[in-house]
Amino acid sequence: MWLQHEDFQSFVRNHWYGHISDSPMENLSYRLRNLKLHLKWWNRHIYGNVHTQVDALQKELAKLKDYCKLDIQMLLGKGGAFGLWGLHIIPTQTWTTIRSVRWTPPRVGQWKLNVDGASQGNPGPSGGGGILRDSRMHSLCLFKLL
Repeated sequence: MWLQHEDFQSFVRNHWYGHISDSPMENLSYRLRNLKLHLKWWNRHIYGNVHTQVDALQKELAKLKDYCKLDIQMLLGKGGAFGLWGLHIIPTQTWTTIRSVRWTPPRVGQWKLNVDGASQGNPGPSGGGGILRDSRMHSLCLFKLL
C-alpha cells in the first residue's frame, strides 16, 4: 500500500537522512526511530483510521452479499434438477457422457467465480451462467445469460 503511493519514496528519503554522531550504529538507530515516528504520522495523515475504513467496507460487502444472495435450495426447488428446467439452466436433453469435475474451494476470505456456457450450433442459441462461492462453499451470487 505504501509503495503504491506516489509520494512515499520521497517521504522516506526526506526522513531517513540525519547525522548525529560518528558512530554508524547510533546513526542507524536514530534514522530508524525518526523514520518510525514519521511513518506513524504518514499512516494517520494519508490513510486515516484504517479500522474505520475496514468496518465500512465490511458493511458494504455485507450489503452486496445480501443483494446477490440466492439460496441454491430455492433455485433447485423440491424436484431437484427438474426445478432448473423452467429457468433454462439445465437442458432438456439427456447427457450422453458422464464427466467427473473436481472443484476446490478458495482460500479463507476469498471468493471463487465459476462460469460455463454452451451453444446449439454456430450460429444458434447460446447461453451461459456462473456461480460465486466463498471458502465455505456458500453460494453468494448466481447468474445466467440466455
